Amino acid sequence: MDLIKELGLEDFSEEEKNEILVQFTDSLLKRLMARVYANLNAADQKEFRRLSDSKDQAGVEKFFSEKVPGLDRIRDEELKNLTEEASEFMKTAK
Repeated sequence: MDLIKELGLEDFSEEEKNEILVQFTDSLLKRLMARVYANLNAADQKEFRRLSDSKDQAGVEKFFSEKVPGLDRIRDEELKNLTEEASEFMKTAK
């Protein structure tokens, strides 16, 4: 997926594109984490918070691979939804 094209950012400066893509990625991660977190049981939520607070990226990745079946599908769904929302916003903002 070419996010630059999908979001209609072709005419933006490189600096603006980078800033928008950083914000987009941050939004995607927050949405993904919220969706995954909501489906964890209380013990797994506690473990996830511990790993997140410790900044243990490898531990978080391992945790997700063990505890979240279909993570790739969930990520793809959230990416699609956010891309569609951002694309609509960019169209109205022009």
